[in-house]
Amino acid sequence: MTHLNDSSAEYRIPNVWTVVVAAGGSSRFGSDKQKVTIGHKTVLECAVSTAGTVGSVVVVGKAEFIEEIEKTFSSNQSVKAVVAGGSTRTASVSAGLLAVPNTAEIILIHDGARPLASQVLFNQVIDVVNGGVDAVVPGIEISDSLRSVRGHEVNRSEVVAVQTPQGFKSSAVRTAYLNKDEFTDDASKVEATGVKVEIIEGEPNNLKITHPVDLLVARQIHKEVEEND
Repeated sequence: MTHLNDSSAEYRIPNVWTVVVAAGGSSRFGSDKQKVTIGHKTVLECAVSTAGTVGSVVVVGKAEFIEEIEKTFSSNQSVKAVVAGGSTRTASVSAGLLAVPNTAEIILIHDGARPLASQVLFNQVIDVVNGGVDAVVPGIEISDSLRSVRGHEVNRSEVVAVQTPQGFKSSAVRTAYLNKDEFTDDASKVEATGVKVEIIEGEPNNLKITHPVDLLVARQIHKEVEEND
């Protein structure tokens, strides 16, 4: 994993927008995971709050919850738009990108179900793109042994678990989303256009709330972080 850091280059604060995607069905969680709380905030509020520390935010939610989401973030100056997502991730991200102005130089895409991604990680992603990389994704090493569905062992040293926020030059991600084919993550979609994707070190605490047990773990991590601050 690498993190580009050209100290000789003059650093300029770019125009950054983050699309926070929260339009999924939460079928594996059993209820709307965006509304459950960690500390004094909902999962979605945690994700949006951190994204808002580095720039402007577009929140993509389920169509039936748009008014509720707008009310939740009505006093959040970083949230510039709340839009309805689609039936797929590609449709939801596409809707979010349409709300991002052409003046955006760097666009981050972040899962609304990742409430514990730190501001440090957001800034690292931005720094790498601002340093000249078209696409960057955080990833963490996998500790479990892996096997393919065909039965043979997979060398875990050759793979990482992908996280968000994923960062892109605006032109790179907009071009990629002209294609409506589905991919499991945004970096893969951009990579399909021929763009090289840089991997930086992610954060073990940056888990995605998918199952109820994930919420229990996230609450414990949050509690420990709060106690140590």
